[in-house]
Amino acid sequence: ETLTKVCESAGKEYAIEAAMDKMEKEWAGQCFEIVEYRETGTHVLKGSDDVQQLLDDNIVMTQAMSFSPFNKPHKERLEKFGIKLNLMSEIIEQWLNCQRNWMYLEPIFSSDDIMKQLPAEGQKFRACDRQWRKYLKQAFDNPTCLEFCDTPDLLGMFSQSYNVLEQVQKGLSDYLETKRQSFARFYFLSNEELLEILSQTKDPRAVQPHLRKCFEAINKVDFEVDLAMTCMYSGEGEKVEWDSKVYPEGNVEFWLTDVERMMRMSINTQIQLSVKDYAESDRKAWVLKWAGQIVLACDQVYWTRESEEAIAKNDLKGYYDMCHQQLLDVTTLVRTELTNMQRVSLSALVTLDVHGRDVIERLQASGVSQVSDFDWAAQLRYYWEASDQAFSGEECTFLNQIENKFRYGCEYLGNSMRLVVTPLTDRIYLTLTGALGMALGGAPA
Repeated sequence: ETLTKVCESAGKEYAIEAAMDKMEKEWAGQCFEIVEYRETGTHVLKGSDDVQQLLDDNIVMTQAMSFSPFNKPHKERLEKFGIKLNLMSEIIEQWLNCQRNWMYLEPIFSSDDIMKQLPAEGQKFRACDRQWRKYLKQAFDNPTCLEFCDTPDLLGMFSQSYNVLEQVQKGLSDYLETKRQSFARFYFLSNEELLEILSQTKDPRAVQPHLRKCFEAINKVDFEVDLAMTCMYSGEGEKVEWDSKVYPEGNVEFWLTDVERMMRMSINTQIQLSVKDYAESDRKAWVLKWAGQIVLACDQVYWTRESEEAIAKNDLKGYYDMCHQQLLDVTTLVRTELTNMQRVSLSALVTLDVHGRDVIERLQASGVSQVSDFDWAAQLRYYWEASDQAFSGEECTFLNQIENKFRYGCEYLGNSMRLVVTPLTDRIYLTLTGALGMALGGAPA
């Protein structure tokens, strides 16, 4: 019986020794996969899943053996190996955390422009970068897992570098926030897109691919030889000349603010010229002269003005006939030789003209006789009038509905198709203008 117990104990001790030998043999040939990272001149850890899986399995096995009553002959060896494995696990975790931040920040701080704009964060990153390159060179030269993880203070280096890179990333986020506060349309861009712009401040043309996200319809702007910007184009290719040139001077958020201001000024000026030209030209010729947005805004201004004159004269029937004739003129014009841009513009105009004619028919049927009647006040009405709020000149467009009044924003909208205006659309306009008039939002619940 005694012999049996001794044999059983020896067998279990041998099993622990054999398991230890097997684990140490597996780790002796286990290497990290260290690969070159792009054209940075340094390396990164790739595909650590196999190492991590083996590490997790061996840590569990080592812990199980440490609780065995038969581990006494191998206790010291077991503890040392367990400490090594736990240390390796912590190192890999911090290594991957550090690597993730380093890979995100490296292309950002490789830009001289970003380094100039964020000198403190740049110095911190460069210090971490030097450490990263030094230790990854060691890992590349000797990728054996156990040997590399025995490097003195390796865990401390990765932990410290990770914390410093977190501070750098926070400083970068704060910096981007100040840029967004200076030019609110930067909120439409992701951090990566904004950084792409800020890392190329010497080349204003680098902003071109991102204009469509910052502005509703500006797809690109024209740059002259001296980099002066003179006009804007929509995604459909429509061109709108600016009132004056804009030079990309100073920080990008400042000259983009100038672009925004010039966009509003130019749209307001174009509407002003178009309103004047409408009264002096034949309507069929007028609709082909101007950009689509200008045609629609000016058409609504005159529809409002002529409707109120018809109400005052009690001649809505006569104005209905006039609207119908204008609609026939435009539909005739659509069948002539036109450019694609003109055809889209006329298509949108027909949509609004049909709605305008139907509104006049409803006003006539309901017996509207004064401009203060609710049926007329409930319509979305455009007025061209003098104001100190004008983006350019002394006049601008205002939109009225019930008692709510808003200045026309003059955001360039390009030349796109319009959906048919239905009674539901009218109710939506009424709801939204009422909400905006009370400083509320219009998002659905």
